[in-house]
Order: sequence, then structure tokens, then C-alpha cells
Amino acid sequence: MARSMHENAEWKYRGEGNCSLVVADPETHQVYRLVKTYFTQAMETLYPLDSSEPCCDHIVMEMRKIVDYVTNVMQPLLSPKFVTPPVVAEISEGFAEEAEKTNQDMRPASRRKKSVDLVDVRSRSALVMPDFCFVSNRDSIPVELEESQPTISIEIKPKKAFIPSPVAIDRTSIKHQVCKFCMHQRLKTKAGKWPETSHYCPLDLFSG
Repeated sequence: MARSMHENAEWKYRGEGNCSLVVADPETHQVYRLVKTYFTQAMETLYPLDSSEPCCDHIVMEMRKIVDYVTNVMQPLLSPKFVTPPVVAEISEGFAEEAEKTNQDMRPASRRKKSVDLVDVRSRSALVMPDFCFVSNRDSIPVELEESQPTISIEIKPKKAFIPSPVAIDRTSIKHQVCKFCMHQRLKTKAGKWPETSHYCPLDLFSG
């Protein structure tokens, strides 16, 4: 059954990457991960189709791969208590456009300028999952106080926290001395995409 827009829903911006825009429904405490044009263009490169035919089937297939990964890899590693797999849901026509429109002012200016950052209106599917900006310890907080307790959400993105093996790359190469994330940071700073280089290095997350 297709998910339709809630009447007078005030969609909340949760974040975005190159491939998706994530918005939250404050009424149901669920988030919707909507695919961008960048993602569908990549799909069309992998699965060439007639230009008049949307790649909806391939989008759903890629979404199901994410569900499988969360279910079969992340849940066993971190336990079902802490990991809730998303579901692939059908969305109604106009759903994605309205969610994007109501959050335009919240999005980074750089994301609003590029056509690949637009939500792909051809897609009729989204990944839906609980909005973990509303989490409480139900064992310690009385039911009547749950809604009033603030929740702090922290996203940890290790990035590529490794240096290539010297078997594949010469030991004297810069690629064996600096991780890929740090190299990209310097490249983006030099190109003017970032004002300064990040002080974070993913290797530090595991260095102890």
C-alpha cells in the first residue's frame, strides 16, 4: 500500500548525502530516505534502460540490499536490541516532491544548487525506519515523562579507516602514509569545496 502525505504534516529535515534525502514525520516518528537523481543516474549506468523508462525496479532492488545488510550483518553484530532494519515502502505520487519542498530552507546551500541533489520524482519507493531522534530508556523513565525527555543523536561515520597494504602500493607512496579520507579532505580544501581540512582521521577511531 502506498504511503501518502499526512494532511498538514510538518516534515522535518534529518540530513542527506549524495544519494538520498532523509525527512522525518513528527506524527509517526518515522523517517523516510528518498533517493536523489545522483543515485538513479548511477543505477542507469549499471542497468542501462530506455530513456523513457524509470529505473524503479532497480531502485527497489538496491534498497532491499540495504535491508538485507542491516538484517543479516548489522543486527547479528550489534544485536536486534540496538538495530532496527528499515522497510521498503511504496510512496504515492507527489510524496517526495512535497517532502523536499518543505525542507528546502533547511538544506545546505551547496545541496540546493545541483540538479543531482534533487529528489528523483520517478521513484515510487523509500526506505522507512524509526526516527531515533525520539528514543527513551523505557526501563528507567516513567511513561508520563517519556515525551518530555530530550534525546541526543550521534552519528559515527568511520569512513575508510585503513591504509592499503604495501603489497598493493609502494611503501614510499603517499597512499601508504595517509588514509583516503585525509587525502580527500586535503583535495577538497585545495579545490575550495571546504574552508579548512578536518582534524578528524578515521584511523584514530581504532588506534586506541
